[in-house]
Amino acid sequence: MVRGLWNLVAALAIANVIGLVGFFGWLKASDRISGERVETVRAMFSKTIAEELRNKALEDAAKAAEERQLQETGRIGRIPLSAEDRVAIIREYEELTREHQQRMQRETQDLRDALAQDRAQLAQERADFLAMKDAFEKERALLAELEGAEQFGRTVKLYESVKPDAARSMMQALLDAGEKRQVVAYLNAMKPATATKIITAFQGDDPALAADLLEGIRTHGLSVVEGAAPE
Repeated sequence: MVRGLWNLVAALAIANVIGLVGFFGWLKASDRISGERVETVRAMFSKTIAEELRNKALEDAAKAAEERQLQETGRIGRIPLSAEDRVAIIREYEELTREHQQRMQRETQDLRDALAQDRAQLAQERADFLAMKDAFEKERALLAELEGAEQFGRTVKLYESVKPDAARSMMQALLDAGEKRQVVAYLNAMKPATATKIITAFQGDDPALAADLLEGIRTHGLSVVEGAAPE
């Protein structure tokens, strides 16, 4: 009896093996099985359900983190760039950067040139002012020396003692010799009434010269009394 049971089990096992071989033969013949599919099935059953669920959860979390990062950088939906496109973008960026730097350098140099020009102009104006101041001080010193000399005082008194026409003639000789400054100094040192009479004598022959002498006296520091014009 035991032998018969064993024979039955062996027969069933052989039948199952034959069935499996036939089934795999049918799968192969109908192009329903390949090495890749066999490997996929093997990999599927090599892990437990718990391990597969854990790995899937990790993959989903990594994918979600990557999507968040892409959203933050604003790169979702962008078409991947080729190497040539990346090189072109880099070169364009470098060109823009170079142009910006050159423009900044030109603007900086323009500011430096303008500042240097302003400084040079200011220095020239200061030099001109100092030269004018020096000339003015020398002029004032010369006039002070001239008017303070004893001989100068005597000459003024001489002009005051003669008639206006005679004084005008003597002063005209000085004017013809280019001594206008000295004539103005004499008139400035005289009594206003006497100076007025002499200028009135000039007014009769040369009104322009009389006006010029009046202006010289004004700038010399003396306000000649009104009435220099002839009556």
